Amino acid sequence: MRPDGKSRELLGVPGDLRDLLSSRRRAITPKAAELVAAFEARHGEAPTALVRDRLSDQAMLVTRQKKTAGESVEERLDRVETQLAAELGTGFARVAQDILASAQGERPTPRAWSPREVVETALAAVQNKQAKWSPPDLTREISNALPDYLGLTDPRQLARLLDELTVQGLALAAALDVAKPGDVAVARQFRLANGSSAFDAPGRARYATPEQLHTERLLVAAAVSRDAAATTTAAARAFVAGLAESGIELGVDQAAVITGVLTSGARIESLVGPAGSGKSFVLGVLARAWSDPRAWPELSPGGPDGKGGPPPVRRVFGLASSQRATGVLAGEGLAAANTSAWLATQARLAGGRTREGDDGWVLGADDVVVIDESSMADTPAIAAVYARVKAVGAKLLAVGDHKQLGAVGAGGLGELLAERGRSYELTEVRRFHAPWERAASLRLRAGDAGVLADYHREGRILDGGTLENAEAHAARGWLADTLAGKHSVLVVDSKRAGRPGQRELAGAVGRARQGRRGRPAAGP
Repeated sequence: MRPDGKSRELLGVPGDLRDLLSSRRRAITPKAAELVAAFEARHGEAPTALVRDRLSDQAMLVTRQKKTAGESVEERLDRVETQLAAELGTGFARVAQDILASAQGERPTPRAWSPREVVETALAAVQNKQAKWSPPDLTREISNALPDYLGLTDPRQLARLLDELTVQGLALAAALDVAKPGDVAVARQFRLANGSSAFDAPGRARYATPEQLHTERLLVAAAVSRDAAATTTAAARAFVAGLAESGIELGVDQAAVITGVLTSGARIESLVGPAGSGKSFVLGVLARAWSDPRAWPELSPGGPDGKGGPPPVRRVFGLASSQRATGVLAGEGLAAANTSAWLATQARLAGGRTREGDDGWVLGADDVVVIDESSMADTPAIAAVYARVKAVGAKLLAVGDHKQLGAVGAGGLGELLAERGRSYELTEVRRFHAPWERAASLRLRAGDAGVLADYHREGRILDGGTLENAEAHAARGWLADTLAGKHSVLVVDSKRAGRPGQRELAGAVGRARQGRRGRPAAGP
């Protein structure tokens, strides 16, 4: 294992040989140093870490050469052999002898390890990445959790060890696949040694840890509770009518959301809506309604309940996983924060180790916590937020669209809450100016491939022609937008089936920049 712990390297390969064959690094490093010196001369100060990173990217683009076409493996090895002999006075035979000699030397002492700890570590890792996973996924995490050196002399021993530990891990997990009705009719000659059908696709089975299932069931069960703060239907409708009188017009679906959240009393509920349906706007109106005493006349001083004293303070906190989404929530009037930062603040408040500003995030029983883009939030994050909400008796509102981008880690809870619990859906798209695009966006969201013809007809899908023309068009388009002060994003597929990859288009962009400006840019 390398000292940085990121990958493995072959023992016996000297560092100068690795540096010699890392031709890209040899070319990039001097160019990067040249760009750094130019930056310091121009600005009179050393570049920051971010600027250095950008200068390294620029050096990579400038020094990148076209790959040799038509070179066979034998020709490439002969070329490298000649280079080794000329610069280091060695060759492949000598390198191989050194590697074999190092293999016969003193081996490291195998470290003691616990199979139970390895399996539990792997289960936690795989569950944190995926809501449901397959046995090969677990095997990969077991391999990552094992010590670097096991002292095994036969690779087959490692394969058997991984298989055995995977079986132990699956015994601690819960199978999610439901048997198909036809499985019982499979004849004996078509069954494997473990009794399963030979017609089952390899790796079809999916699993989850009991802790994951417990978390999901706990949140779904909480979604049926109706003991949270709620006002009357008459008061909610009066508030909505008052908004119209003040010039704030709500759509029918938006008014239904405001009225529903104010009156439901649900501990957990969901708001679902496609892009452009006004979810953020509705949250802003909700924050205004939730904190306005006029929406809660029965609970205000002098109301029918006869209670005296000041009305309770009700607030709406907005949480999001991205800084952009947090800024949108803050712009709508919510007390907004990054989910991880909010959880850290709540932990400090619970432990009495507060910092300056933490007091503004104290959660009360009459408050609402909104998780924006909940479909992109990991299940552990949603569960941690609900634990804080439940502890004080507050309310949780999950907002998002499970038909869009999902969570990076183990997700799917937003969709589960929307399907099993109380939920509202915004059905009208408002963001787009072109009428055709409003309907088209809904068809695209529903997976209707026929809508691509509409986008093509309206000029939103362009035929780039040949591969070379498409590459050049993408690079020039990005450069033109950037020079015009626009934020342009260049999206590329992986390099498969002859398609240009990220490096190919990055090179095209670099060449376009040089052609436009006459020389490589000295800054990021």
